[in-house]
Amino acid sequence: MIERTAIPFYFGPRTRTLFGWYHPAPAEASRGVGVVLCNTVGNEAIGAAQKTLLYLADHLVKSGFSVLRFEFHGNGDSTGCQSDPDR
Repeated sequence: MIERTAIPFYFGPRTRTLFGWYHPAPAEASRGVGVVLCNTVGNEAIGAAQKTLLYLADHLVKSGFSVLRFEFHGNGDSTGCQSDPDR
């Protein structure tokens, strides 16, 4: 069974705030190294890809890596939308 201890948060400039999840490695198992997982965009961000990244994050944490997953601007819970200009 995978135990989830992810911490949700927003970061970045106010005009382009991004949403992320921080999965800290347990102190006793930490390697002192982090991994950044960038979510997919558009339709790929829905469903299987999101579940796959969550599964990967959980297993990286179990292996002693801290993990940051985030959603690009205009996707998911980050600010903006796909139709914004200059994308």
